[in-house]
Amino acid sequence: MEYIAHRKENGNDQLLLDHLTGVANMAEYFAADFRAEDFGRCVGMLHDIGKYSNRFQRYIRGEEKLKRGDVDHSSAGAIEAYHMSANAIGLIMSYCISGHHSGLLDGGSKYDDNESAATLWGRLNKEVEDYSSYTNEIQISDKPQKPHISLITESINEKGNFSLSFFIRMVFSCLVDADFLDTEKYMTDGMQDRDAGEDIHSLKKKLDSFLNKNGYLKGKKGINKYRSDILKECIEEGKGDEKFYTLTVPTGGGKTISSLAFALERAEKASKKRVIYVIPYCSIIEQTVDIFRHIFGENNVLAAYSNADYDDENLRLSADNWNKPIVVTTSVQFFESFYSNRTSACRKLHNVADSVIIFDEAQLLPEFRLKPCIRVIEELGVNYGCVAVLCTATQPSLNQFFEKVLINRKPGIILKEICADTKELFTVFRRVSFNKIGKISDDELAEKLEDHEQVLCIVSTRKQAANLFKLLDGDGIYHLSTLMTAEHRRRTLKDVRSRLQNNKRCIVVSTSLIEAGVDVDFPCVYKAETGLDSIIQAGGRCNREGGMDADRSIVYVFEPEDKYKTPRMLKRPLEVEQMVTNGEDDISSTDIIRKYFDTLHTIEDSGQKSGLDADDIVGSFENAEKLSYPFDTIGRKFRMIDSDTYSVFIPDERSDNIVWKLENDIMLTPDEYRHIGRCSVNIYENELNKIRNYVDQIDDRSFILMDSDLYDERMGLICDDDRSGEAIFF
Repeated sequence: MEYIAHRKENGNDQLLLDHLTGVANMAEYFAADFRAEDFGRCVGMLHDIGKYSNRFQRYIRGEEKLKRGDVDHSSAGAIEAYHMSANAIGLIMSYCISGHHSGLLDGGSKYDDNESAATLWGRLNKEVEDYSSYTNEIQISDKPQKPHISLITESINEKGNFSLSFFIRMVFSCLVDADFLDTEKYMTDGMQDRDAGEDIHSLKKKLDSFLNKNGYLKGKKGINKYRSDILKECIEEGKGDEKFYTLTVPTGGGKTISSLAFALERAEKASKKRVIYVIPYCSIIEQTVDIFRHIFGENNVLAAYSNADYDDENLRLSADNWNKPIVVTTSVQFFESFYSNRTSACRKLHNVADSVIIFDEAQLLPEFRLKPCIRVIEELGVNYGCVAVLCTATQPSLNQFFEKVLINRKPGIILKEICADTKELFTVFRRVSFNKIGKISDDELAEKLEDHEQVLCIVSTRKQAANLFKLLDGDGIYHLSTLMTAEHRRRTLKDVRSRLQNNKRCIVVSTSLIEAGVDVDFPCVYKAETGLDSIIQAGGRCNREGGMDADRSIVYVFEPEDKYKTPRMLKRPLEVEQMVTNGEDDISSTDIIRKYFDTLHTIEDSGQKSGLDADDIVGSFENAEKLSYPFDTIGRKFRMIDSDTYSVFIPDERSDNIVWKLENDIMLTPDEYRHIGRCSVNIYENELNKIRNYVDQIDDRSFILMDSDLYDERMGLICDDDRSGEAIFF
């Protein structure tokens, strides 16, 4: 009897042995990046052995009418893996195999969970169809002995539990990506184009050519000399062999190109697979991608974020597993993927191993997720061959949170600063002065703004942005907030840049989405008082090109009217900023910035949960008993944005077919989902309640706007809100 894994509509079959062998070979290859080839091969060979049951074979041949999922083939492989090695080794494989369709499960209890429990032990205690025929075709002789990474041992030491759970995720990633790719190859007759792009050596040559052609290394005087010096320091440090770095460069110092030069220098020297650039906001990712594609070509640079628009089919496919040499993504997608249990999110994880990772604007990692994010960075550097750079214009004091003594008694993690004299750099690149002007009403603020020909005003709530915009009159008035779709924000920024470059009147009222990394240059900025890092970032939008004297380029820091409530996530940064800057003449000095972050990250906490790990994410894995990890629970809980919001899809001229599909419960294509993302806004429940009569529900968290009068391209979705804060919308 021939055992079948998959069957096409035309009746062509993929033999089960061929599928298992193909997945095993590929998973073994993927896992070699972190010296776990034996795990990859073993889970690959075992993952579908439940398909050897007679019932599944009748189903796949159409001899017995069953619904998809009626025959549980995943549990069989998990059971077999555990019986092969009834210890940590067996559980590692069982987690991966049991979840290769449904996602990683919570561990549960060996003795309390029966087969109805949606846990790993529920699966392992399950009665399944007889799959013993697998022994007629395959033999598993090379069982894994132990993980080949330093922090993982069969006897779990202090701090080892988190590392073992992380290892499970990485092996799981190898399996689910290999499973998908092998199935895709069969279903498309091997015709699917997945071009991985050029190698690192070729990209390094492209960058060198770009730098030489544009004189980046030849600055002789003033600012250009310092930019060249920063670039040279990055290139030289790229020849080293540390794993953890900081790059503290003031706004205007060219840290994007300099950090990229470091990354490629290190990647070539150490034979790394790719460079991953992690950015805090979707609003600035496109301009970074445009720069990189100009240097390296479109096929070598993947923009990996929720609303990315892929005209190229090869790039769309690469977004599934990040199989490109340069990946630009958001901190939301990067870190949420490492705490997700879903197969679609985890496919890419193994391709992060053996990479150089630049974390741009590292100070914007949310405080309540700081420790979970740092643990991911630690694991990738210590155990998975990665080099990490925390890159920012206002370096937070994160050294204290990295492990000082590792389990294997190796020296602790030290973050090495790439630039030798950051204090001098901040003095040289000082382009603005900060002036606190106290509390001011919207009417007074609007009058001050209209006195300027070109000015930017950044506020902390979407409500104030809307109210202030309505008070302004005349030509060249713009509003920016996340009540506007991503597409309309992009168009607005394009108009703003054009007006600035052509010396036309341009008054912009924006929420904080504009303040980090958005390439605009205003002669004057007004900024609502909030965290010091946010104030400094806002200053980066003022006199960006250094055309004016710093004493004439003013960032006016004001207190909004009492009617605007400070968003919850901004309260503590605001309190700390007011405390450390009280009475200080220069609130942007490096000493004040360091004091701000030291204070911000020193949280007195009498409860069980730390303010730097608000849901005890790390502890949930570190303190798990008998390897019972809460993969599913944490996957549902971990979000980088602390908000309970709903998505409202704003149909445009290209949305008729999408709306029809949604109304008729027809599955959308990936491109159609991405289009919805680009044309959606996120709102709170109280906002949603005000427009309930004008929306149709898609699912629990998603709606379609049915009344086009409630959306304005300049203002966005029209709904009042008493507590929304832009800091939680990226």
